[in-house]
Amino acid sequence: ESKNPFLLLDSLRIDYSLPGLLKKHIKKILVSGIEIRAQYKDGSIVIPGGDFKNIFKNPAETKPENPDDPRLPELPVSFEEFEIRNATMILTGENIDLRIPFSMKARPIPRDENNTPTGYTIHMGLSLDFSDARTALNIASQVDMYTTVDFQKDEISTRLAFSDMNIAY
Repeated sequence: ESKNPFLLLDSLRIDYSLPGLLKKHIKKILVSGIEIRAQYKDGSIVIPGGDFKNIFKNPAETKPENPDDPRLPELPVSFEEFEIRNATMILTGENIDLRIPFSMKARPIPRDENNTPTGYTIHMGLSLDFSDARTALNIASQVDMYTTVDFQKDEISTRLAFSDMNIAY
């Protein structure tokens, strides 16, 4: 058992109905109090114990189990909403020690004719507060990231919005 696990969560709530569960459908998944520990090494963010090398691999580079079946990637269950509240990423490294509070909400894009979601819309909020005593640089801001992932169109779009920004030097 690790003294500092890379992932901790305080609570997990799943809202469902019995008929929905029989159809593998969940109304809402809510995760609260997540703490993710990561390290900044050699110009990359590394989560100890995690192998994420293939997570963003181009689908054309992966062999489908049945090449004649062009179905979209599917999750084991469908959901109407997935939400993360009160989360923090702790990022450490040689010259860095940051706590980045964040939240996230994801919803499926409306379904196609096969009743499969074509992708997901994701809203993520980050609270940045960076201070560097060596350079006297202080940056604080709320960052809102809006992302849409559409599997049918092979498109990913992201929009960033910075608010309450304060930069002091």
